[in-house]
Amino acid sequence: MPSVYSLATLPEPNDPEVKLISVAPARFVVVRFSGTARKENVEANTKKLVGFAKAQHLRMIGPAWLAQYNPPWTLWFMRRNEVLIPVDH
Repeated sequence: MPSVYSLATLPEPNDPEVKLISVAPARFVVVRFSGTARKENVEANTKKLVGFAKAQHLRMIGPAWLAQYNPPWTLWFMRRNEVLIPVDH
């Protein structure tokens, strides 16, 4: 969320499955890809990202994360996905 908000000023989620938590700032190396987030797409982009991080001499400090930004009805070619890996500052 933008820094003008705090956990206290954000509205309560409508869905009880959605939880708002505070997360400490971190640095990530990220690759963006479109299409579906099928296992083979995520694995291929993770491999690409790990290769990039190693080539840049970045120290990876955790597992890869998958971020998906679109609702399920979004057409596959318009979907935005990212693979993120935390790296040392």
